[in-house]
Amino acid sequence: MLTDRLALLVEHGILERTTASSGREEYSLTAKGHELWPTIRSLIAWGNEHYVPDGRRRRFAHAGCGDPIGPDGRCETCEVVPLPADLMLLPRVSSSPADKNTDVVSRALRAPHRLLEPIDRVAGPGEAGA
Repeated sequence: MLTDRLALLVEHGILERTTASSGREEYSLTAKGHELWPTIRSLIAWGNEHYVPDGRRRRFAHAGCGDPIGPDGRCETCEVVPLPADLMLLPRVSSSPADKNTDVVSRALRAPHRLLEPIDRVAGPGEAGA
């Protein structure tokens, strides 16, 4: 199912598929994909407001100054609306049993990292990438 969905996103020009030097397929956002960020951010804010308890929300910070991003996507300090590559995804404040997973993605989500940075670059020191 994941392969079919990735293929559909490539077909529609939202993702671009390349082959890494390791031979592994990698996906990156196209310009069209980047244009989706305001919509995705709005859906995240809506979901947080209506369905996610405060401590379980994914938080974002402006990589430029390190300060929080408000529900409108604006940095609460410098008042700019950062592009996705200029956002830091922060760990959740509180944990749940699901947060104890040891796969590389779960481990990566427990550490701050830039939003579009590949998971294998955010795996902890000495850990293998995805």
